[in-house]
Amino acid sequence: MKKSNNKLVAKVVVAVSVLSIVGVLSQQVEKELDKEEVKAYVQENFKEDDNNEEHINFENGNQNEDSFLEYIGF
Repeated sequence: MKKSNNKLVAKVVVAVSVLSIVGVLSQQVEKELDKEEVKAYVQENFKEDDNNEEHINFENGNQNEDSFLEYIGF
């Protein structure tokens, strides 16, 4: 019974580790994006819908993550 518990714990640790690594990598990629280039691309290639009053906030990505879970991308 202990071997099956150890295997389960090992699988959970591996899964959490993989998800954490993917989250950290996604944060690094997000920081490397040229926000002005993305803004220009969106403005050039997407049509504005007057029925939807929500606007894209390009300044939102400049905030620091408040928690560890936000830092790793969750």
